[in-house]
Amino acid sequence: MRKNSPARLVVAAASLALSGMALAAAPAGSIEKGSYANQVLARDALIGVTAKVRSEGCSSPERYQPYVMKKPNGTAGSRTWSEQWVVQGCGKEYPITLNFREEGAKGASWRIVN
Repeated sequence: MRKNSPARLVVAAASLALSGMALAAAPAGSIEKGSYANQVLARDALIGVTAKVRSEGCSSPERYQPYVMKKPNGTAGSRTWSEQWVVQGCGKEYPITLNFREEGAKGASWRIVN
């Protein structure tokens, strides 16, 4: 888990994509394609997501596509939301679910829940 600036901006899904490969359909229950994490928070979460995929046997993840599963809820500085990042690599897709939490005006954290 890492702390960063507030997660209030939607990061374009393309900013997380590492290649032009197409992913399967959006995960069941997803609300929208993309992420509510800002670029710093998304970059830090990407490191954790990559480590998780590698721990599941894929040493070369190729593409990351985030989907919002639960929109931000709560008051500014304490909002929480959930996303599922679908990672493609090694001939498979790896759905990684993350919970995000704002921690005051100057930080946010993420946690992988699966």
